[in-house]
Amino acid sequence: MKWSLCFCVLVLSACSNKQLYESIQYNHKIECQKVADVDYQACLDLHKDSYEEYTRKRLE
Repeated sequence: MKWSLCFCVLVLSACSNKQLYESIQYNHKIECQKVADVDYQACLDLHKDSYEEYTRKRLE
């Protein structure tokens, strides 16, 4: 029982972290639309990592 509760907490927190990360990425992309056309692609490139890529890089 105790282990299943811990597992549920970990799973739910992982989903929340991913959703939070994706929400932040979405907001960054909206902000990129406000920069000059020349800098637009560079701005998008700064925020292109998926949550999985971000997590992998963070753990390296």
